[in-house]
Amino acid sequence: MKIKLNILLLVTCCWLFTACKKKQETEPEDNSPVAQQMGFNKKYTSLTVTPLSATESASQDFLNRWYTARSNTYTNAAGRQIDSFVIRFISENQLTMTLSYRFDTGIATALFTYDYVRDADGNITMSLSATNTNADTLAPYLTTLTTDYLSKYKFKIDWITDKLPNSKPLIAAFYRTDNVDSYFYGTIN
Repeated sequence: MKIKLNILLLVTCCWLFTACKKKQETEPEDNSPVAQQMGFNKKYTSLTVTPLSATESASQDFLNRWYTARSNTYTNAAGRQIDSFVIRFISENQLTMTLSYRFDTGIATALFTYDYVRDADGNITMSLSATNTNADTLAPYLTTLTTDYLSKYKFKIDWITDKLPNSKPLIAAFYRTDNVDSYFYGTIN
């Protein structure tokens, strides 16, 4: 009986070692570019952006666009106030932006679906492909973010340690490839 337990223990240890080694070989190390680690069925599948609390090292270009959209929705969409958004990779060629907003009777979300293409360097180009009813209501007031930003430019996904030291591996950014001073960042999951 003792021999059988020892053999079982030995087989279990070998199996665990092999499984752990395979997992380690297939997952990129933390020092690899975040663009290789972020996407559908990858280590990181989403980025949560809260511009109202992004006071440190925030991109002025992005904040100007955000506050314009926020003011437009408040003024023109019955007092709705946009607060944050989550970008989530839902397939090899689609991602969603779920925008959270407040209004006098509660909190709601608007869903924007984008088709995206990655180039050889991992940069992504997005094009808006679908919206839900809440997004349809807000869309005319969010063009500074949706049409004139996310759909207009190509983005590089990267760590933001140059602006927020010690933020890796918790925080990443989407940088415009034509203007690295324009970006938004958030926590990655």
